[in-house]
Amino acid sequence: MTTDLEEMGPVDYLVVQFPQNRLDGTAFPLLVDLVEQGIIRVLDLGFVRKSRALAA
Repeated sequence: MTTDLEEMGPVDYLVVQFPQNRLDGTAFPLLVDLVEQGIIRVLDLGFVRKSRALAA
């Protein structure tokens, strides 16, 4: 008996950095398009932001 993870195959990670830490929504439709074409599957999506106090 196989688990869902074994059926998924290898899992790759992608990290994306946005210029000047500005997320304006223009990348989201492109991501959705890749999913709809069956090119990628998104298993999880997270956002990380660096504090201005720590950025210096």
